[in-house]
Amino acid sequence: MRFLALLLLLLGCSDPTTPDYRAIDSEHPAIARNAWVRFADLPTPRRGAELAAVPKPNGTTRLFAIAGSLRRLRVSRGDTSVYSVPVGTVTEYLPGTNRWVRRADAPYVWQVVPQAAVLDGKIYMPGGLVGTGENYYATRTMAVYTVATNSWTTVSMPQYMTAHTTWASNGMLYVFGRCLDADTEDIDDFGIDCRMSGAPESFLLRYDPARNSWTYLTRPVVEPRYNPVSGSLAGKIYVTAGGAAALDAYDPGTGVWQGRQPLARGRREAAGDAVTGKLYVVGGLMLKPDGTWGMSRAMSEYDPSSNTWTNRAQLPEILPDIRATRVKIGGQVRLAVLGDYGTHYQWAP
Repeated sequence: MRFLALLLLLLGCSDPTTPDYRAIDSEHPAIARNAWVRFADLPTPRRGAELAAVPKPNGTTRLFAIAGSLRRLRVSRGDTSVYSVPVGTVTEYLPGTNRWVRRADAPYVWQVVPQAAVLDGKIYMPGGLVGTGENYYATRTMAVYTVATNSWTTVSMPQYMTAHTTWASNGMLYVFGRCLDADTEDIDDFGIDCRMSGAPESFLLRYDPARNSWTYLTRPVVEPRYNPVSGSLAGKIYVTAGGAAALDAYDPGTGVWQGRQPLARGRREAAGDAVTGKLYVVGGLMLKPDGTWGMSRAMSEYDPSSNTWTNRAQLPEILPDIRATRVKIGGQVRLAVLGDYGTHYQWAP
C-alpha cells in the first residue's frame, strides 16, 4: 500500500479537494533578476483564467488559476475552427513539484473572468458576465473562495458590473469601474442592463467583509476604464491601462484621486500588479502611432518615488488574454503571468 501511494504521488495524482501540503510547502530555487522563466503550463488548455495569490503563514503565497475557457476544435465540411467553452475549473500551482492540481470548482462560469482581490485568506471575484454560449448575462453576486476550507460562497452586490478592477486595502475590498450597457443590452432573454437596473454606469464601491456591507464612495473624478491594471503602493491604489495611457492614484484614507505620469502609450487588455514597491504593466495591446492597436510583449515599470516609467524585460512571447499577480515563492517576490491557453511565466524584479 505504501508503494502504491508513493507511485500515485509521483504520477501527479491528487484528490481535487484536498491540498497536498507537503508539495505546497516546498519551493523551487530563485530565478535571475529581470528575467522571465517558464514554468508548468495549466494542465488543460484554459484561456483567460484569473490569477490570485493567497499569503501563507510563512510569508510565501499559494497561487491559484480560476475559471477561464477550454480550447475546442470544430470540424465542419472539412474546415477546422477553434472555439472556447467557459468552465469553472480551479487549479493551484505547487512550486515544489512544478505542477497544477485541482481544487473546488467556482460556483459558476464566466464569459470573461473578473479580476480578483485577496483578503484574509479569501479570494474575492465580484460581478462579471456569467453563462455559456450566447446565454450569458451580468450577475449581481460576488464569488468568494475560502482557501482554508477549499470552498466557494457567493455574496450579493448592490449593482451589476462588467468592466472593473478590484483591490484590497486595510481590511476592505474596493471595486472601481463601470457597468457597460454594450456588454448586456442585447441579451433580450434576460432583459438585464445597467439602465434597466438603475445602476450607475461608473462607480467606486467599498465592501466590508466583517459586516457584509457595501458602500458607494464619492463618484470618481477619473474615467473608469475597461478592466484596467491596478496595484497598491505605499497605501495608495494606482490604476492605469484599460484602453488608456492615464495613471491615477487613489488614497482610500482621504478619498482623493491624483493624476500621475501616464504610460508612454495607451494599453488595453494588459495585466500587472504591484511588486516590491513598483507597479508593472505587461503584455496586452499597445496603441500604435497610426491609431491602431497591436499585440505587445512590453513590460513597463512605474516608480512612485520618481513618478517615472521604465521598460523592463519583454515577455518571451505574445500572450493573449494575459493575467498577472504578485507571488512570493521561497524567499523571492515575483510577478506570475498566465496567457494564451494556460502558458505560465514568472519574472523576478
